[in-house]
Amino acid sequence: MRASRTSNNCDLRRLDTLEFAGELRIPFTTGILVGIGESREDRIAALEAIAASHERHGHVQEVIVQNFLPKPRTGMQHDPACDGDEYLWSIAVARKILPPEIHLQAPPNLSDDFGVLLTAGIDDWGGVSPITADHVNPERPWPDLDKLRAVTEQAGRALAPRLTIYPEFIADVGLSDSPRWIDSDLRFRVLDRSDAEGLGRDDPGAVWPEKVTAADVVHDGAEVVLVGHRSTQW
Repeated sequence: MRASRTSNNCDLRRLDTLEFAGELRIPFTTGILVGIGESREDRIAALEAIAASHERHGHVQEVIVQNFLPKPRTGMQHDPACDGDEYLWSIAVARKILPPEIHLQAPPNLSDDFGVLLTAGIDDWGGVSPITADHVNPERPWPDLDKLRAVTEQAGRALAPRLTIYPEFIADVGLSDSPRWIDSDLRFRVLDRSDAEGLGRDDPGAVWPEKVTAADVVHDGAEVVLVGHRSTQW
């Protein structure tokens, strides 16, 4: 961010929010915007602050590193777009600073050659929809999913849908009545919409009943009390 009293106060509020989310055990997404007048040192400091908060609480799912593009009718409409090399440098540095379990995301529609983002260090494309536009950047259409898949596979990766919560944060959902990272009332919904690896793929083996009681007949198995009317099992 540009150096000003306003931006400093904004930075402090963002860091407070990040810290409060950790204390409340809320899986969190945060990020940095590259190319708005900040220095490399500013970016490094922001990434180190994110890493430190995660070390205390373990709650940061992903960090988005986004390149600035000027938009009409805004205060920075005449500012230059983020330099491409500077953007790739920032992604690579983020990957070095952040703990390995934090996912690194960059939007593919804001870069003409988005394959290089994988080489720089990202492992997530964020929300990409074949149906809806990017509501923040509607002038930048999403890449075709087949092209996105091809570019991803060329880099030796696999393209797979996920939930808004990452698989690492739902690992205990099927094992505990009080999972660490989600409300207990969401257990079934999360399990119903994720596969055995915690990704957002259709996998009947990932469908769990919400509650069971002791069997009325010995050797007859548990009795399902509630499965859920939106279960993909049906």
